[in-house]
Amino acid sequence: MILKITGKIGSGKSTLANYVINLSQREIIGFRSYFDDSKNSLYLEFVNGPRYKIAFRNGKMVGIKETLDDLAMCLNTVDTTGKVLFIDEIGYVEIVSQKFVDALLNLIKRTQDGVIVIRENSPLRGELDGIGIFFEIHKVEAT
Repeated sequence: MILKITGKIGSGKSTLANYVINLSQREIIGFRSYFDDSKNSLYLEFVNGPRYKIAFRNGKMVGIKETLDDLAMCLNTVDTTGKVLFIDEIGYVEIVSQKFVDALLNLIKRTQDGVIVIRENSPLRGELDGIGIFFEIHKVEAT
C-alpha cells in the first residue's frame, strides 16, 4: 500500500509520515527534501545517503535542472523489492527536470509499499492520482 499525505504548510504532514515510517520493520529507501536555515536553498537527501542542492531562491524557489537530471539516474536504479519507499516531500521545483519527474513517477509505480508527502500545490499531485491512498491532513496535534 502506498500512503500519500498532503495538506497545508505546517499541518503536520512530515510529522505523520515520519511516525508511520518509524513503525516499519522493513528497510526504508527514498529521500527527504528540506530547506537550509536561511530558507534560500532546498536540498534533497537520500535515506542514509548523500544530499544535493536542488533549488535556490531567486524571488521564488528555482529548481536546478542539471542536478535533478543527474538524480533521475539514481532514482532509476533504486531496488524497491521488499522495502518501504519514503518521500518527504514532492513540491513544484522538480518539474524543471522531466527526467526527474519521469524517474520519480516510475519509482513510485514500481513500489509496493510507501509513504509519500506531496505539497498541496504540487503540479505533480494529479500525476499521482490512482496510485495508492490519498490523505489530506488539516492539522496534526500531538497530545
